[in-house]
Amino acid sequence: MVSKYLKYSVLALSVAALLSACGGGGGDNSSTVSNQVNGKAIDGYLADATIQFDNCEGKPTIKTDTTGSFSFNPNNLGTCTDYSMTVTGGTDLLLKTPFTGSLKVKDDGSFKNKTAVTISPLTTLKANFTGSNEDFQKVLTNLGFPANTDINNYDPISSKDPVSESKLAVVQQLIQNIENAEGSITKLVEEIKDSTTPLFTSATSSLNQTTLNSILTEVPTTSVVNSSNLISLADKLNDYATVATGSLSEYIENLTKTDEADNIKDLADQLIKPSTYYQTFTFASFETKDLKAADTADKANSISSTNILENLKLKIAATTDIADLKDELQLAFDLEIQNKGQIKAICNKVELSFGADKLLSSVTIPAGTKITLIATDENGINVNKTDTTKTSYTFTPTDGEIQLSNIVNQSAYIKQVFDAQLAKLSVGDIAKANVFMKLKNYPINDSNLPVSTFDFGDTADQFTGSSISTYFKLTN
Repeated sequence: MVSKYLKYSVLALSVAALLSACGGGGGDNSSTVSNQVNGKAIDGYLADATIQFDNCEGKPTIKTDTTGSFSFNPNNLGTCTDYSMTVTGGTDLLLKTPFTGSLKVKDDGSFKNKTAVTISPLTTLKANFTGSNEDFQKVLTNLGFPANTDINNYDPISSKDPVSESKLAVVQQLIQNIENAEGSITKLVEEIKDSTTPLFTSATSSLNQTTLNSILTEVPTTSVVNSSNLISLADKLNDYATVATGSLSEYIENLTKTDEADNIKDLADQLIKPSTYYQTFTFASFETKDLKAADTADKANSISSTNILENLKLKIAATTDIADLKDELQLAFDLEIQNKGQIKAICNKVELSFGADKLLSSVTIPAGTKITLIATDENGINVNKTDTTKTSYTFTPTDGEIQLSNIVNQSAYIKQVFDAQLAKLSVGDIAKANVFMKLKNYPINDSNLPVSTFDFGDTADQFTGSSISTYFKLTN
């Protein structure tokens, strides 16, 4: 709005000021100074998460980037009663798992004038709390945080406080357990406030078992919350947090590069699982454990070089028979043929429908879908092409599988480049394949699929999701 007024003459501005002094003029929007609000979504940092403005007309959304950061200008959101936000989806960069819960922050009336805001499990508890600010200080104390903590600007990751970072992750798991058991978060936060003993043991992120069970007893749920899993998770994270010299996220990231990687994956077994997720996943008809085992050229799985794009196919199956289950998939593929070049491709939107057998029943590549390809030949010559589909294309998967040819063939030019590259292949060639997938609504729950970011250069289509890296040997 400022830019609009800058176009006015000095006389017009003077008149406007006079009207204002006399009680005339417009409302708040006309006098608002434009400001940029920067923030972080934290469980660990949440990459590629969706942030919805709950009390703005049309409930507009923005996305976090690959580091969990976001920004917005309040003046660009239309009509809002306040700037309360809800965060869903994305990837938890601490635990390297899909984020299946939600975070909330309630606008206290000051967000329009803020330059920074943090959304975390603490702001979620506050958003569900009906008591006073003074009473919420008791909640913070019983969670082992200083009573005067400014939760709307609290980021233990950037301040390198690994124990507090661990606590946030455990609190979020507690919230998700209660939500999945159809319990009240408002009741949960009240019970934390009223507890006579802290939830976490002194100066650690380990849970006080007696306190936890006492709180859970007072929160009605439709199913039993597995407190032992919460305690095991808290203890494991605390083990790491007490020896971490920087942030817990950095420490765990380094551990995943060592023999501790399997122990890190064990953390996922303690996490709450959503009622709906994808368990069955295959690529080129191989299960993920077999794909993971083929981690060097000499361990490569065999695949026919005939109609290779048809042979490189994805299979995803749900764990529930929800009627008319639908989802959206972002898919990226990186194929590197030894001494013969590399192909990278990304499709930013594939619509999925599942049948009663929990397998894919229909796949749609809608009009306006971006399909991008980068191809580099053995001489380093590069082709970079983005195409946008003009019409919607729907096909019925065979045995619930998506063939990569179904996607590549939607762009005549990209198909041409693929065909030229694949024509160079010979029986006996070794190819390294990297596949990256991100489902919008439900996560893939497979410990053999690590979370990583697909690096597509400067494109805006970069995303973080489940991935697999494997080797294939071409046969007849």
